[in-house]
Amino acid sequence: MSSRRRLPPQRLSSSASPTPPQPVAAAESVSGGSLAIVLLLGLLAHGLVLLTDHIIWDGWWANADLGLPDAGILARQFRESGKPLEGWFLAPFRLIGSPDGRIAAAKLAGVACWIGSFLAMHACLRRLARLAAPVALAISALAVAAPVYEVLGDVSLVMYPACMLLFWCGWLMFAEAVERRGGAASVCRVAAAALLFLSFNVNSLLVMHYAVAATFAVLRWRGVPWSELRGRAIRAALRYPEILALPVVFWIWKAVFTPTSGFYAAYNKPSFAPAKLAVGYAGVVRDLLGPMARRLVSSPLWLLAAIAAGAGLWWRLSARDSGRTAAAALSPPAHGWRLAACGFLLFAAAAFPYISVGQAIMAHGWWSRSCILFPLPIAMTVVGLLVAANRSLLPTRPTAWLAAAAAIAVLFIGGCWRNTLTMQAYGAKQAAIRRDLRELIDARSPAVIQLRDYFQIRYTNDFYPIAVWTFLAAPPDGLPTTFVLETGGSVPGRTSVGDERTIGADGQPTFTMGRLPISGAELERLIETETGMPYAMTSIRRTGPHLLVGIGPAPNVGDDGPTIGAEYLRRRWFAPGTLNDYVTSLTQARVESLPPIE
Repeated sequence: MSSRRRLPPQRLSSSASPTPPQPVAAAESVSGGSLAIVLLLGLLAHGLVLLTDHIIWDGWWANADLGLPDAGILARQFRESGKPLEGWFLAPFRLIGSPDGRIAAAKLAGVACWIGSFLAMHACLRRLARLAAPVALAISALAVAAPVYEVLGDVSLVMYPACMLLFWCGWLMFAEAVERRGGAASVCRVAAAALLFLSFNVNSLLVMHYAVAATFAVLRWRGVPWSELRGRAIRAALRYPEILALPVVFWIWKAVFTPTSGFYAAYNKPSFAPAKLAVGYAGVVRDLLGPMARRLVSSPLWLLAAIAAGAGLWWRLSARDSGRTAAAALSPPAHGWRLAACGFLLFAAAAFPYISVGQAIMAHGWWSRSCILFPLPIAMTVVGLLVAANRSLLPTRPTAWLAAAAAIAVLFIGGCWRNTLTMQAYGAKQAAIRRDLRELIDARSPAVIQLRDYFQIRYTNDFYPIAVWTFLAAPPDGLPTTFVLETGGSVPGRTSVGDERTIGADGQPTFTMGRLPISGAELERLIETETGMPYAMTSIRRTGPHLLVGIGPAPNVGDDGPTIGAEYLRRRWFAPGTLNDYVTSLTQARVESLPPIE
């Protein structure tokens, strides 16, 4: 028999006046059915990631370093970036011998942590925010399926979903502390503080922590008169001071014991200029919410599925409530606008850390890593607006908002599928380019390859930095020997290198790829100042052949990511013997020799 004893709601306040009745005070228990629904939706939305094998960005050099006997590159990069504890999250992957095994393990860990974090979040919404079961379930369902974090499962980003799980488990342990007495409560408080402290390795959670605390307070005390809120908040802060102090303590600890250095000495320095913040928040609407909304409704098939899901739930709930009298019928929840306001607060907190340091927040590719905190704000805002609209426009159909939420959840799942297939297409394309580069490196041992990537897939990354391209071309069991820079975009410190198309005397077009004049001294400069990790480039040849390589899509290969990704996965799992040929067929290369590096 459990020894846990729940405290009555008014135990958190020493106010002499009686606490007003809480309409959802009994909504603290978490049903297994709700957790099963969140788990199922999480698997439907992100389970496809488990079947993929793509590497996205930093995964190329992280996976290479994890295969070496020591952790030199990773350890130094984490130390200079002020996140030495990040190595703890990747340490288990060093025990896996093969690159493919590490990639698969990262997919499993990422999906498991992602879904687990929203299961814990659901429990927190019930026990700390005291939301009614349907409201908490709708928010959790939309959050776990929100198609905003496309880099789930990349080996270089394992820490991010892991810290999300630690964060929500920390809040869940705090809920245990609130509901217990004596030594058990103290143990839970210590455990909550430890979990939250570790989660702050994703530094954007420092700001989100305060927004979540404020949201829980606003929702938990929604039946409390405004005149009592201030006193209640002060008493809660005095009783649980660690909740307010933890982010400050972590930041001081980070500044004193793990300061940034080297390439990262001036990296991610925040700016609080109002104009910059305003432009940043406008950019979130333009570059994240707008494109995401357009892509959600871009598939007629998923639109039909969403309509069917919403209509089906509407019919089922209407049939269930048809026997009730108007007086006995459930009314829509009364706190829709409060939920929407909390969603906007969380939205501002999720974006602020990235906007203040100038990080891009976009709806696709590598840049979606900055969107890891957006699922809850989006879900809470959507549910709040649906509840408010239902109460105002259809008060006699109290469950209409649930049908709309179900339709949106289906659209979200469809968005996740398209995102996953698109990123797999990108991974297949990068694997094809890697194959082309490796064949050239093995045959001609170049010191430098100037790469022109003409194969762009919509809604993926539009460029790679020098270090990533260089590690992409590294041998599977060692460090890179050839320096690879993509000169189609802007090369740091230089103008873009353009291509020229001219009409010859015979009237036929002539195509000339742009190129950079690179000497031995210039190679040293690029390695030292532009890679961000010159210590990882000691194995690069300083002299030798110099090649210009243009790689584009093969004939009849388009830029539709989901189509390429689906075909790749079909062959990988059902016709593995044809997979290598399919990858080879994706690209075609053009190679020119340049003056050697001397």
